[in-house]
Amino acid sequence: MLLPARSATLTRRIHLRAEAVEMTMVGADADDLTFTVAVARSGGDSPAVGQGSAADRLASMREQMLRNIAAPIDAPPRRPQPIPVIDGAGRSKGARDAVAVDARGTGAHAAVRLQGRFFTARGLAAQAVVIGRAFDDEAARRFFESLRIVEP
Repeated sequence: MLLPARSATLTRRIHLRAEAVEMTMVGADADDLTFTVAVARSGGDSPAVGQGSAADRLASMREQMLRNIAAPIDAPPRRPQPIPVIDGAGRSKGARDAVAVDARGTGAHAAVRLQGRFFTARGLAAQAVVIGRAFDDEAARRFFESLRIVEP
């Protein structure tokens, strides 16, 4: 991924529904926007649904992000967005669909907009999110287009 400014990394324990997980976040702030990618350990890329599955964690991550900005959690996701998959040498290995979200909420102090992609890769549930009050669609587009999943 490409970030528009110097990045910071943070790992902390969070709760996704009833499950405590370690989440590692990498992000940067620029022009009143926050760009982050976060990953949490999951049981693999299994599409199985159930507590602790990658699908369950992704749904929980999406709901939690929407709650954070006081947006409706029952809004339907946008059509899936592909994220390119590459090997360690940068060769294409196809793409993985991500659940795309574009939501508006009230946030802690003012109206905010969130765009996100929620996906699985290499045993991780992951999210890439852009959030801000004065939203720059072009900056968000460049960020999402820069995402790559690296797999052996």
